[in-house]
Amino acid sequence: CKRFPYLTPVTLGEGLLDLDRNLPDHQVTLVAPTACLVARGDLHPALTPLLLEAAAEVHAGGGYLEEPGEFPSPHRVDFPIGAEARRYFSRGPSLLYRYLPFRAAAWIDRVKLMLLPLITLLLPLAKAAPPVYRWRIRSKIYRWYRVLRDIDQKLKDSSEPIDAAAEVARLKTLDRELAEVSVPLSYMEEFYNLRLHIRYVQERLERHDSAGRASRRAA
Repeated sequence: CKRFPYLTPVTLGEGLLDLDRNLPDHQVTLVAPTACLVARGDLHPALTPLLLEAAAEVHAGGGYLEEPGEFPSPHRVDFPIGAEARRYFSRGPSLLYRYLPFRAAAWIDRVKLMLLPLITLLLPLAKAAPPVYRWRIRSKIYRWYRVLRDIDQKLKDSSEPIDAAAEVARLKTLDRELAEVSVPLSYMEEFYNLRLHIRYVQERLERHDSAGRASRRAA
């Protein structure tokens, strides 16, 4: 048996086969090959745990030559063991097949295998989503700041005349648009700062316009 691992010594007790005729009439030691449950290579993997579970249930009580629960077993077999069979022997029957109908469990099992690569792709995207979201919110706010910067540059450039009334009207329109914008609470500080800055530039324009009218009257 040491040279051939698939062989095991088995003891056949006296009278085990026929108690009336006392067969055998003495205890006999036999050499028996390991019983194997063999399937074709193209057997659907989802059927493997079902077949093993059925075999374990049928042979749970043992027999003349095997102990209870001894068959099926992954030990001392002379055939390659499939991945599903190894998983069954190491972890037991899947919860899906234990509690769900076969068709439903097999479908979920296939979907699970399809979702694994998809989840692998989505994880980096999920990590990138918050920065992208912050960038989109801030880009909206910064887009409105461009208007303020343009007006501020015109106010600083004394060589170029500025139509203060038109720019004030432009800022008032911008402020009305902002009043309709929905901004997350985490960005309200930047949002209100923008509206304060709009008001600040608007006051500068109004002072600039008043100063221009006063200089024209004085002239």
